[in-house]
Amino acid sequence: MERLRTLIKENPLVKISYTAMMIALVFIATIVFSLYIPATEGFFNIGEAGVYIAAVTGGWFVGAAAGGIGSMLADLYLGYGVYAPATLVIKGLEGLIVGYLSAVFERRFLSGIYKMLGISIGLLVGIGLASLGNIFYLGQAEISLIWATNVFTVNISSLVWYVMGGIMVIVVIFLGRKYPEEIGYIVAMLIGGSEMVTGYFLYEKFILGVAAYVEIPYNTMQMIIGLLISIITLNGLKKIL
Repeated sequence: MERLRTLIKENPLVKISYTAMMIALVFIATIVFSLYIPATEGFFNIGEAGVYIAAVTGGWFVGAAAGGIGSMLADLYLGYGVYAPATLVIKGLEGLIVGYLSAVFERRFLSGIYKMLGISIGLLVGIGLASLGNIFYLGQAEISLIWATNVFTVNISSLVWYVMGGIMVIVVIFLGRKYPEEIGYIVAMLIGGSEMVTGYFLYEKFILGVAAYVEIPYNTMQMIIGLLISIITLNGLKKIL
């Protein structure tokens, strides 16, 4: 990824083109798929994965532009205009943090102590994914796809989240042994994602005046799902690049 980031940094035309492409990626990833659980009112989309992919591959500038502008446009498109100004700042800062820290951590996590720290964090994230899923995302789920006129209904059981958590653990252990620099990406995503969760909490509580606490687990779940999708995608992209 370092070679791609260097090319983007040194070539203005590539930088503009890649930034525009990543803005489109974040926008599409946010609107193309959503899952809603009526029983718990849990909701998430995969837009976070687009932000993380843009940030890690393109660096802090691309991450900030794609995260802020792409996510804001998605809010406006989906009818959540009240969140658009906050999204521009919160998701933009998230992309900046992930883009900057992933470049910093890329080399540091090649050493043993950082590798073990990263694997430990990844295991905790896997456990958190299974736990949050079992608390907030069980029961009948409504899946919306941008190209479909109908909403698809499925049943989400505990097994789904145990499998997802297990996949997260397996992916982290595999990466820790074969591609330890990608553990650094995971840590960067967790730090940037924490800013996103905190930012929306503060905006909802002090600006919108709503019950912001209930959104924390749902935004956290969105961060973890985005992390899992993006780290698998980035591993494939690295081989191609």
